[in-house]
Amino acid sequence: MNNHGAAGKSIVRNIMSYLPIQTLTRGLKVSKTWYRFLNEEKSLWMTFLDKPIQKAQRKLKFQSNEILEQWLELADLIESNGNAADVINFISRFHDSFGRKYGSLTKFEFKQVPLEAAINDCERDYEWHDVRFLKTLIKLDFLDDLQNSNNMADEIFTQRLLNWAVKEKGLEALKLVIPIVEDKYRITSYGFKRTPGTGGKSHHDPIYEAIMMENMGVAKLKLLIPLVARKTFWNSGNPHTPLADAIKVGNLDMVKEIIPFTKINTISKKIGSYFHVAVQYGRLEIFKHLVGLVENWETLENQNGETAEQFFMEEDFKFTVYEDPKKRSSPPGEGYSSDELSQEEISAAMAEIQPAKKMRYSDRWGGSGYYSKKKDLKEMQKKKYFEDLYYEFLNYFQEEEFEDD
Repeated sequence: MNNHGAAGKSIVRNIMSYLPIQTLTRGLKVSKTWYRFLNEEKSLWMTFLDKPIQKAQRKLKFQSNEILEQWLELADLIESNGNAADVINFISRFHDSFGRKYGSLTKFEFKQVPLEAAINDCERDYEWHDVRFLKTLIKLDFLDDLQNSNNMADEIFTQRLLNWAVKEKGLEALKLVIPIVEDKYRITSYGFKRTPGTGGKSHHDPIYEAIMMENMGVAKLKLLIPLVARKTFWNSGNPHTPLADAIKVGNLDMVKEIIPFTKINTISKKIGSYFHVAVQYGRLEIFKHLVGLVENWETLENQNGETAEQFFMEEDFKFTVYEDPKKRSSPPGEGYSSDELSQEEISAAMAEIQPAKKMRYSDRWGGSGYYSKKKDLKEMQKKKYFEDLYYEFLNYFQEEEFEDD
């Protein structure tokens, strides 16, 4: 292309005008030369931008449609100030927002304005997990004041936008979204709540979503903290407070991040003290950390009048196993999974494990445990883990009593 001057570029341009958009998109990745050439040839891409719009107008028979008008306005901006990547992002989201299939029928109507399409905020909860189209909207300053096609309040859609950003992998999505919403929205309540105007759907607030995350949760929480409306947020929640959930999950770094905002020597009718929560879910390291922060921890009682130690010393005490309801993940310390071993390896490993003398845990998923009741390796590991944990707690309490004496 570069070696044949204007004539060469003209020939290449003519050839490429016959190629489908999928082929041109792949051409962007061939080399830097191809990328520069294709990215500068806006006329090639604008042809593809016009086709889906004309199709939508024919299907709608040129009926007035406020959502379509937003897409047309965005298309004009891309034609004036966009590039090849913007066209590609536009077309994919435009198609997804327009031709929606219901069973064997295709209903040609728009369900989403561009900002909704950027996060695929649709009835099917289908997520593309990329931020490319959102970047296009931000670049072109086309955020439409957070209005949406379903006439819901801006605040409700902003919650969805934030939750989407929190759930995305990495921090990029959240760092893009927070500047969009920080002057318009504050997180006012923690936990599970119904979403008005959505036919009974419900959601968790973004702080909860961050706390429940296995990876990047602490980093995302730090970004979200400035959006919290008031201090009382940290000491309230449905059904638990942020600190109680962080203890339940077992994330010590998350606990340390939340503690400065929380009254940690408080007592709740639902959960007792935070020390009771740490005992219930077997979070010994978190328990020790809390002990170093609260002088009167030994006097805090639950609704049954029991201190954390008395609660633990009950004859029928069992740890509650925390399992992510989405993953039903294994508790820490179980080692390897019996699913990855042969029968001979399982038998050998079981022979090496000293059987637990007593069941020291209960599962929220029913019965005496989520796993099979058969005496397989996985169950033996789990029983042994919680028995060892029980004696670690017991030794800790006994050492504390000795020091007090």
